[in-house]
Amino acid sequence: MTFKALIVVTIVLLILLGILAVQGRAEGSEVHKAMPVNDDPDGKRSFHDVPETAWYYNDVMYVAKHGILVGTPDGFFLPKDAMTTSMTICAFGRIEGMDPKYRATSHCVTRQTFAVIAYWYLTEYLGAEMHESDIRFQDDHEIAGFAKQAVYSLRWAGIIYGDENSNFRPDDYITRAEAASILHELCMWVEKTNE
Repeated sequence: MTFKALIVVTIVLLILLGILAVQGRAEGSEVHKAMPVNDDPDGKRSFHDVPETAWYYNDVMYVAKHGILVGTPDGFFLPKDAMTTSMTICAFGRIEGMDPKYRATSHCVTRQTFAVIAYWYLTEYLGAEMHESDIRFQDDHEIAGFAKQAVYSLRWAGIIYGDENSNFRPDDYITRAEAASILHELCMWVEKTNE
């Protein structure tokens, strides 16, 4: 196991085992009360930097509505900012209704690392059975060995997609908009498979 893979596994295990300090179930907690989403008179929610025409608009609104990813107190989501380790840990904790307490870090998360965490969450924590997609990304040779099963299992489930050139861009930092899209698809997939 490579050092990078060991780090990813450690983060996932911390999330799964609940070793991170947890405030408790989020129903009624500050996670949902402190939504930085603005409500306009028509009842629509919005962020100043997330136009309704953006490809990620519905994903951002979903994760914000469910308290999975939130924006700034002044109404910005910052969709092009990179996800950090802290944001990632909080997002997966919030899916489970917890509010993980963390020390803010500036370590950004790559797309393949985020995929591994999502895959481990689904398979190891939720016990989901997944298969790998036979359709490979154009930049398959750039995806690290430790991440291939995760990437192609999430592709099989329709949770992740390639870019317009069918590339995954595994070493790019995942943006908050991309993370919102994956988290939204992940939640929808879990909901669908649990029916």
